[in-house]
Amino acid sequence: MRLAGGTYIDLSPTEAYVDGNMVSAKGWTALAAFMRECLNVLGTKITHA
Repeated sequence: MRLAGGTYIDLSPTEAYVDGNMVSAKGWTALAAFMRECLNVLGTKITHA
């Protein structure tokens, strides 16, 4: 990854990382955080009545 100009960030198994409009996570245990960040990047507002 570093040879391609990227930076590796060691996240916990339940964290997601956002860089601009790209969202990344390690695996299925981070699905909730990944989806939350994807929706934030898309500008989605969720309200509960």
